[in-house]
Amino acid sequence: MTVAEYLLKFWVSLALVYIFYWLVLRPLTFYQWNRFYLLIYSLLSFALPFANITPWIREKDIEDFRLSNRIPAKSGNYAAQSNLYNQLSSADWLFVIGAAGSLVLIVRMLIQLVSFRQVKKKSAMLFRRDNIRIYQNSASSSTFSFGNAVYLNPSLHSEEEVQRIIQHEMVHVRQRHTIDIMFGEFLCIMAWYNPFCWLIRYAIRQNLEFIADNNVLLKGYDKEEYQYLLLKVVGAPQYSIASYFNLPDLKKRIIMMNKLKSARLHLTRFLFILPMLAVLLLAFRSGITQQPMMERFLQLME
Repeated sequence: MTVAEYLLKFWVSLALVYIFYWLVLRPLTFYQWNRFYLLIYSLLSFALPFANITPWIREKDIEDFRLSNRIPAKSGNYAAQSNLYNQLSSADWLFVIGAAGSLVLIVRMLIQLVSFRQVKKKSAMLFRRDNIRIYQNSASSSTFSFGNAVYLNPSLHSEEEVQRIIQHEMVHVRQRHTIDIMFGEFLCIMAWYNPFCWLIRYAIRQNLEFIADNNVLLKGYDKEEYQYLLLKVVGAPQYSIASYFNLPDLKKRIIMMNKLKSARLHLTRFLFILPMLAVLLLAFRSGITQQPMMERFLQLME
């Protein structure tokens, strides 16, 4: 498998993951299910290009299966392979550009991690229990969490508002949402040129906010008051690897808060991805050479 072939398959796999999420799963209120879907199937997209079910099809003697014949298989003979040496310099340049973009994003992430250490040093610890910490960050108006720590400026809010903000951020901390966010960043570092990586990254972050909002409301906080609090706490995100109490896409969060809970019957929608994956595997298989009818007849007679 060439690098270009792998990247094309990876692109198609991620596109399928995102489009299925956007059209089928995003309108549902099964936020935890959506969380694991985005993580598991995005991770699976790295392995799917290596999948080749041709040996299994041959073993089951179903080379002439109608569906598999209707879906074009990946051909092993590319005209471009004959000109590999002529295009080697172009491939090298593409690799250098891809690696340079990934390097820029890695440096950007390292800078943010260093900035977090500086913020932590300048912040005063307000609360500590087990492995969870809350810091007073007087230098910023933004409230955010990263890892096992929450950073906020209590002087900008009332006592009740501080409680609700901490309640929201504690959902991110206790459910280890930083893992999801870092995975989204890793996805973009690995394939920054793929627009579906950025779309999935945004979908992951947005769904995490749905989870945190839902958990706060389940504890009995008034929905309208909470939505007003979201509108009140305005802060420009400084770090892409942190979870912020207030993100720019408030409209969608408010819409999801006011939405009726999805019926459990809609959980069956998650199964719809399976036939789509089957089609994808058939499309990713190696080309199958059809045997002449006479040869197959002779094999059956033996």
